[in-house]
Amino acid sequence: GNWSKGTAPAATEHVIFNGAFSKASTSVDVHSQLTADSLGTDDLRSLTLENGYAPLSTVDTTNGILTLKRADTAGPGLFKTTTDITVNSGTLVLSGNAAALNTAAGGSVATPYGEGVILNAANITVASGASIHADGKGFGNDAGPGRGSVTGGGGGGGYGGRGGDGTPAGPGGTTYGSLTSPTALGSGGGAGSITAGVGGGAIKLVVSGMLTVNGTLSANGKIGTGYSGGSGGSVWIASGTLAGSGVVSAKSGNAANAVDSGSGGGGRIDLSGVTNNFAGQFDVSGGTNGYQKGQAGTIRFPSAGTVRWQVFRPLLE
Repeated sequence: GNWSKGTAPAATEHVIFNGAFSKASTSVDVHSQLTADSLGTDDLRSLTLENGYAPLSTVDTTNGILTLKRADTAGPGLFKTTTDITVNSGTLVLSGNAAALNTAAGGSVATPYGEGVILNAANITVASGASIHADGKGFGNDAGPGRGSVTGGGGGGGYGGRGGDGTPAGPGGTTYGSLTSPTALGSGGGAGSITAGVGGGAIKLVVSGMLTVNGTLSANGKIGTGYSGGSGGSVWIASGTLAGSGVVSAKSGNAANAVDSGSGGGGRIDLSGVTNNFAGQFDVSGGTNGYQKGQAGTIRFPSAGTVRWQVFRPLLE
């Protein structure tokens, strides 16, 4: 049956956000087990954001947003449906947990790598104008394994690519993680007392059928209110067939201080487990301004299927 407002979603139900709901943002914690006030790991038949669930205008960043937050540091962070996840309008945000050690990616107690949300469905669709993203849902400024230096103008955050240097003496953050099966969060730029850009989050998609992206699928870093940019995050499409003509991106954030600070480095995208019929754009570019631009991140392509991609500035400048 269909889920009704005012009750917790139950197993086998379809969850649909449409014009019958308030368009204000909604946030749901994703736990390792089902609880009375949250969605669990294998509970729903489908999730749909319909055309009526949308921002009120092209500049509206408050309405038409459903956020799935990784609540556990040790659980799988898995949101699973038995059929489809469809985003026809609005935005599905996947928010990671920076406290997760993520030892599989190389993290430790001393240096957590953080971890994002996993979506598992038969088919996932992102329509034109809609998005699934983890933009700015990684490590905050001055945080993460590849955080930029806080000295000088602040170094950009690094992850798949090294962050750009700031001046004077503000090294950009280093690379970490792997181009294969990336799950780490992106790192923030160096800031000191100023708010720098934050890193992109991490998205893993497990699809048995089609992943169709005509809108945007991204884990981008962000620009801050001052100083350096955050690095891109992770997009790992583990299985299925990728199609569509939209954008798949894990690019970095620019430096807010275009003179003294470094831009962030690009993130990581892994498509090696999919059949690639995508006609859109892939982007793991580093930041494009600042004292030094960020280095591009990494993309791992499958051995079969078409390859269409675009990466800007693969080297530090």
